[in-house]
Amino acid sequence: MSKFKFDPDKVRELNTPSNGSRAKAAARALNLHEIAIGDRKEEETFHLSEHCQATDLVANLGHLCDREGWDFETVLRSAEAHWRHER
Repeated sequence: MSKFKFDPDKVRELNTPSNGSRAKAAARALNLHEIAIGDRKEEETFHLSEHCQATDLVANLGHLCDREGWDFETVLRSAEAHWRHER
């Protein structure tokens, strides 16, 4: 099986963000999340790491779902379906 190749210009439907725009928004969310939880000051340099930051953000979204009474597993399944559709 060939390895998936990310296409930043891919748009799934007309008038929707490209996958590059979606990835940029996610990186910004990770950056702001790091600042919000106190792991980094805003003026410090942000470096993406493959696992830790994204895992922490997803886990904290689970806490938000708990607080709001949302079903986190349903949210995860729906998010994965969206990701697969847009890929």
